[in-house]
Amino acid sequence: MSLHADNLAQTFRPRLEAARGEAERQRRFPHSLIREMAEAGFFRLKLPARYGGTEVDHLSYFQLIEELSRTDASAGWLVAIGNEGAVCAGYLPEQAADDIFASDPNVIIAAGLKSRRAEVRAVDGGYRVRGQWALASGCPEAVWLGAVAVVQTDAGPRPGPDGRPELLLFMLPRQDCIILDTWDALGLRATASHDFVVEDAFVPEHRKLALPGGASRLPGPLWRGDLRTHLGGAAAVSLGIARSAIDELVALAADKVPLFSRGALRDRATAQAKVGQAEALVRSARAFLHEVLAAMWQTGCEGLAPTGEQVALRELAVAHAAQASAQAVRLMYDAAGSDAVYASSILERCFRDVHVVTQHVAGSTNRYEELGRLFMGADVRPH
Repeated sequence: MSLHADNLAQTFRPRLEAARGEAERQRRFPHSLIREMAEAGFFRLKLPARYGGTEVDHLSYFQLIEELSRTDASAGWLVAIGNEGAVCAGYLPEQAADDIFASDPNVIIAAGLKSRRAEVRAVDGGYRVRGQWALASGCPEAVWLGAVAVVQTDAGPRPGPDGRPELLLFMLPRQDCIILDTWDALGLRATASHDFVVEDAFVPEHRKLALPGGASRLPGPLWRGDLRTHLGGAAAVSLGIARSAIDELVALAADKVPLFSRGALRDRATAQAKVGQAEALVRSARAFLHEVLAAMWQTGCEGLAPTGEQVALRELAVAHAAQASAQAVRLMYDAAGSDAVYASSILERCFRDVHVVTQHVAGSTNRYEELGRLFMGADVRPH
């Protein structure tokens, strides 16, 4: 199956629409639907071609996640997170990538970036890993789980090459992990973003990756930058949510006659202004993001790694897309009045989902401050 957005709309949209009510209640999609999506290639968009991956360009990838999220944000989120796991195959040692992907290109990876507690110690041949990690989206379907932690020594955290504590990603088979049912959240409810516990597991030396991953060992434009150049699916998810909210408000406004009004909602100047604002927010944020993604891909096609400025602009575009999308959704929610408060309303779900995205580190307002410092410094200056 082709993975273009138009084919997605024709094939998986009806199944996602049919499944999303029960998926919200169960806080996960049916296993059969996730397996169908995996077999169609949704979780190997960013997987190296040598393992059966598609290696799609940055812009096409974000467009597909956006279109998927327009139908269901949880589905878009799971595909984005799954691909952020798959892309690690281009940065892990070859032996580790073979361990994980050689026998099954459709394997799903979940990762816990946030540790509630972690104790990792170096031992002969590898590491002993113990702890609990949160927000492992899609973990019920995962065959491998990644745990991010710092190695502890008797003298404290082990420093990396730059002198700061070295942050590592450890890859563990599912049988070494215990999933805890912790994901009962405001939005993105069907992502099953549970915690997992590792009581005591050995991770061999080759199954760890220093973040942000350094240079890839693979050829081709997709692999020119480090892992940061592949993250940020939250932006595409949020833009898809915002587009869904605008579509829903426009459809609602055609028939809704507000209380104490003689005309339809679509004839109210306040509603018209809010739709105009929302369109401007979403389209401008989308254009900024697409401009940055296209520039990074062109740089990769020229055989170069993205510049520091391009990486910073990408992260800024991701955060801005999430924040602008949330603004747009709030405008549509306000314009809809009481119709938007019911659990059956698409706008109610969009409101919940987009505000979970903005709590993610990639979509947080904190990113403006962090990235603003870069643009005001000597290392990165925008044109």
